[in-house]
Amino acid sequence: MKKDYVIDQQTIRDLAGNLKTSVVELTKCGQHRSRQATMVGLGLQLSGLKRQLADPRQRAKLLARAKLLARAKQDQFALPKGLTLTSPVQEFRLAGRKVITLNDRDAQQPVIVYLYGGAYLLPPAKQHWLFLDRLAQRSGARILVPDYPHLPEASAQDALAYLRRLSAALADQTPVSQITLMGDSAGGGLAAALVEDLGRDHLPMPGHLVLLSPWLDLSLQNPALARYNKRDLLLDLGGLQALGKQFAGALSPSDPRVSPLYGPVTNLRDVHLFVGTRELMCLDSIEFANRLTEAEVPVKLAIGRGLYHAYPLYQTPEGAAALKQIAAVVKGEDNYD
Repeated sequence: MKKDYVIDQQTIRDLAGNLKTSVVELTKCGQHRSRQATMVGLGLQLSGLKRQLADPRQRAKLLARAKLLARAKQDQFALPKGLTLTSPVQEFRLAGRKVITLNDRDAQQPVIVYLYGGAYLLPPAKQHWLFLDRLAQRSGARILVPDYPHLPEASAQDALAYLRRLSAALADQTPVSQITLMGDSAGGGLAAALVEDLGRDHLPMPGHLVLLSPWLDLSLQNPALARYNKRDLLLDLGGLQALGKQFAGALSPSDPRVSPLYGPVTNLRDVHLFVGTRELMCLDSIEFANRLTEAEVPVKLAIGRGLYHAYPLYQTPEGAAALKQIAAVVKGEDNYD
């Protein structure tokens, strides 16, 4: 994909400021993020995604390009060319849509259903597939990655309707106690919305829910988020609010059916949250964990100090620690500290 942005003066100033902060952190005594995490943070800033989301013209170009590819029936839901994984990879259709499976070995494996992030617009990135490959090898699980409906052609109601069908199909094949529903960012918010939706109708739900920096409120209305927007290296508050409103479709962006932060949590079970302190999803993730605790739902919250959005996806010491914890959850050994 050709990048249609340039590194402007503001990006250079932001990058310089982040570099200065990173150098200070690396020279401090005591707790700070690893050198590897610092380098990943700089790479995220250089990716330019934040600027693309913030600029209405660039955001419109992303949507237009996605529409063009969809109408041309060019499949963007695929492993990047040249990427080789350790896990065997298969493709099939379930509930009418394409699903990519990693590490399908036998019927006794635990199952992970992974909903990828991307602001409800972008396909899975290389980093998603590399992380899932590591998770498959560490946990021994079969991982299903469905091409769930999203922008520019579909809305949240379309996505939930499809995922309910997928969930029912899996529940017929695998004990729900062996199923972990997992997602990052937009996919994490959708995963939480799905289990709340299943709980409302007393339908079988996955035994474990793992959320990486979940987007729990499409409206992102907490006034304190303006401060976090300056810290976030990858995401932009205004850009996400615009995309969230579009994905909500006929629903209000703060409707509990699309913003699980405001939904019923009583029926949820065994929830695990991972979030960094330098990202937009931090405050809502903490609030969601507090709501679960008040409802006496088992929940564990891992906060990555000084870390960026969806930090477990990256191959850093902090990401490796999170991966170990997630694998323990999948295997039913989630007695980590």
